[in-house]
Amino acid sequence: MVNKFNFFFPASGEERRIHLYLPDNYFETDERYAVLYMFDGHNLFFDADATFGKSLGLKEFLDNYWKGLIVVGIECAHDDWTRVCEYCPYDIQSRIYGHIPGRGWQTFDWIAQSLKPYI
Repeated sequence: MVNKFNFFFPASGEERRIHLYLPDNYFETDERYAVLYMFDGHNLFFDADATFGKSLGLKEFLDNYWKGLIVVGIECAHDDWTRVCEYCPYDIQSRIYGHIPGRGWQTFDWIAQSLKPYI
């Protein structure tokens, strides 16, 4: 099953959409699961959510995979270069792209300090 919910991302001052995959029997068992955190969560599970209309098909794969796994898909910012800034851990000055203020450490801290404990 895939649950979608918003989770506040202080680096941008906005909510970020989280796409959370849980094994179908998650609420019926005491089994513990590994958790995988992935970027671009909107492209992971459903074609209807995917940027270019084709997802990775991860839900179908995981539904039939022998090992239970929780996947936390973090949707990116969809405007301009914000996605690149939030993933890059340092500032870049490029002749082609100009200045990219890296906020990746803020993103990683948010995942480790806020999102992971919530999950």
